[in-house]
Amino acid sequence: MKLFKRIIYYKDLRLFSLTFLKLSQIYTFRFLKKDHLFFSLVPDAENKYRRSRDAQKIIRYADICILLFRKVGIKDTCLTRALLYCCALRQAGFDVKINFGVKKTKGILAGHCWLKQDIEKNSDFKVIFSYP
Repeated sequence: MKLFKRIIYYKDLRLFSLTFLKLSQIYTFRFLKKDHLFFSLVPDAENKYRRSRDAQKIIRYADICILLFRKVGIKDTCLTRALLYCCALRQAGFDVKINFGVKKTKGILAGHCWLKQDIEKNSDFKVIFSYP
C-alpha cells in the first residue's frame, strides 16, 4: 500500500511510462546478454530544448522505476542506474555523460560508473572512459 501511494504521488504518467520502458529495455538487454547494445539506448545528442521538467524530478521517477523492478527481485547496478539517468536526462535536454572508472585498493580492482554533468566531483575512481 505504501508503494501504491508513492506511485500515485507521481502524476506525470508520460515521464513515468517512458522511464519504465527505458529501464525495461536495459534489463532486457542485460538478461539476453546483449550488453554491447546498451549504448544504443542513449540518445546521440541532447535535445536542443529543455522541457519544463527539472533534473531532480526525472531522477525521482527513475528511482521509483528502479524500486518497482527491485520489488520483483531484479537488482540494479551502477551501470543500470547511470544508463537510465543518462537516457532520461538527455531526452529532456540535459547535457550529461556517463563516466566509467576504476580504482585499485589493496590489490583488488574495482569498477564503477556514474553521471557527469558540468562540474566533476572528486572521486577515488580514475576515469577511463566517458560516453557520449
